[in-house]
Amino acid sequence: MSVLKAAGVVSQTRPQYLLTGRSRDGGAQHGPLLIQAMLGLAEKDPNAFDQRSEELAYLTNVLVSGCSHRQRRLRPIEALRAVIATCSLGLWLSIQDTKAPRRGHDVVAQALTILERLPADGLFRVAWHQLHCDVVDRAAEVAERWLAHAIARSAPEDRANFAKAHGALRKARADAAPWKAVHELDSLIGMIDAKSVDVLCDLVDECPELPARRRAKSRRIDRQDGCVHLVARRASRGGSAARAAGEGVRRG
Repeated sequence: MSVLKAAGVVSQTRPQYLLTGRSRDGGAQHGPLLIQAMLGLAEKDPNAFDQRSEELAYLTNVLVSGCSHRQRRLRPIEALRAVIATCSLGLWLSIQDTKAPRRGHDVVAQALTILERLPADGLFRVAWHQLHCDVVDRAAEVAERWLAHAIARSAPEDRANFAKAHGALRKARADAAPWKAVHELDSLIGMIDAKSVDVLCDLVDECPELPARRRAKSRRIDRQDGCVHLVARRASRGGSAARAAGEGVRRG
């Protein structure tokens, strides 16, 4: 729980005081959908808030012990941000499944209702699966295609390196772990600009991310291949789910 407290998700005293409450103008604070829903849950049902907080702590510990980013272990604060972002996406997916209107405070109210009913680990599992299907695997598909193009277009002396990278990525994809070959994508630098390769590496990762500072600079991926998306199409209508997921994922 110390990581949650350090991040301001759980208070040292009563759960009603988590984060900073309301903004100066009296409106609800902006931020990841999960955090907004947790604020409401703390006021409405402190016992449920405590339970969800324990679930978030458990998920954070799971990621710290068993998930990687760029082939290193996640730091606790990075794991917590990933959990918040993923559970926020899980809430959005659940809201969409209800087919209810999604406007302003109504979204937070719907998220609160869902959070009362569904455990955080359930929301996390649904969204994590969605992210890996619609972000990680699709980005790996793009990377594999780029490597195939590099093999076809490169000089004879360079083809062996591209073929090795392509084979390693294909095997990793077949093992449902494309991030194990993410280092092979560095071979694309020179054929593809380094920033685009770096963005692709962030997406072909066990814990995918697209930092805010890169979103406006990474459109080349979408221009070259339309199958890369930050989240599933059905989860990002209007961009809302993408924003909800992206709020929590930053480099620590």
